[in-house]
Amino acid sequence: MVKAKQGLKFLGVWIFPKGRKLNKRIRNRARTLLNYKNISSYGGLVKRHSKQKMIKEHNWIILEKLNNES
Repeated sequence: MVKAKQGLKFLGVWIFPKGRKLNKRIRNRARTLLNYKNISSYGGLVKRHSKQKMIKEHNWIILEKLNNES
């Protein structure tokens, strides 16, 4: 039996009664596999399950990758 306050891990997301948190492994995977083809996919994942600070960090990573590839 798992108490709700401990959270539940489901498909790379920790689910708590008052919100969600993206698993660290999934965040790192989104950073390393990010390219032109999947920017919107990983961007949506991060925006859906992260707080504002992580969203801003992910946006900076996107900008750095785009500048390095062009």
